[in-house]
Amino acid sequence: MKKIIYSLAILALFSQTITSCSSDDSNPTEVPNPNPNPNPNPNPNPNPNPGEESRVELTLSSTTAYIGEEVTFTATLDGEDVTSTATFYIDDVAITGNTFTSDVEGSFLVHASHSNGQNSLYATLNIVANPFEDITGTGNLIHNGTTYQVDGGYLYLRDIGYIDEAQTIAVGLWSHVIYNNGTPEASTNYLDVAFTTPFNLQTEILEMPSETNCTYFGLVYAEINSQVIIAEFNPAGTGTLGHTELNLEVTPATSTFNGNISIGSNTFTYNYSGNIATFSGRPSANRTMNVANKNIVSRSQLLNNINSNQKLLIN
Repeated sequence: MKKIIYSLAILALFSQTITSCSSDDSNPTEVPNPNPNPNPNPNPNPNPNPGEESRVELTLSSTTAYIGEEVTFTATLDGEDVTSTATFYIDDVAITGNTFTSDVEGSFLVHASHSNGQNSLYATLNIVANPFEDITGTGNLIHNGTTYQVDGGYLYLRDIGYIDEAQTIAVGLWSHVIYNNGTPEASTNYLDVAFTTPFNLQTEILEMPSETNCTYFGLVYAEINSQVIIAEFNPAGTGTLGHTELNLEVTPATSTFNGNISIGSNTFTYNYSGNIATFSGRPSANRTMNVANKNIVSRSQLLNNINSNQKLLIN
């Protein structure tokens, strides 16, 4: 049967060839268009915005990094990862690959391009000096009787605010932190203790931490041997703590501090002596803790400041 159909097809083709050869070329026969009304847009899924390509989406592994720290860029287009075929730019200069490391501080504009889409929007990458680079010290962190070593610390002025609803008593809200392995990011033992010092409403002077003026406020975060013990701010428990030999006039600052905290079934006893990094959450305060902004926040704002933090990693 297949042979018969094939033979008929050959005969039909041969017959058409004879007819074409014997026709008068001066009077060609008009062949009607089999599709006189073609679909001007045969795409079954037309682009609702013709002429508008999708935009590349750019993601940075971090928007703030230390000098020498590698930042990775990722590009997606219509939800698909196109990192391997995208081109990335730093300040409009194309780079090789999708990683960037800087040996200087500064702000850089990053964007990505792809042949199948519009360029991404610009993202800002800030490169800063590592504030923990020169921080060294010695100390112990004892949790429920087991001792762990720490080698770095920092002091953080979170804010100044009223401690009472009547707004008659103001304090500085601080954290002092100890950690191991050189930086908070790499630490496996990390303790963040919140405390307050008095702020004089008449003279507008904030007392720096000393051996006698630090009042326990709560435990912000505790990690022991890579196990998180306290994951978020907990105002419970009791504690005594103090700073001695705090010197903010040198770079880096130095301090010796210690504390004893009891919270639930956990006890923490710690001490540290050496260099400390210093930071401030105050908009107009500098790293030597000289408070230029005298605005005093409400109690609820003060508490929100600390409730919004878990493991505090300063960039």
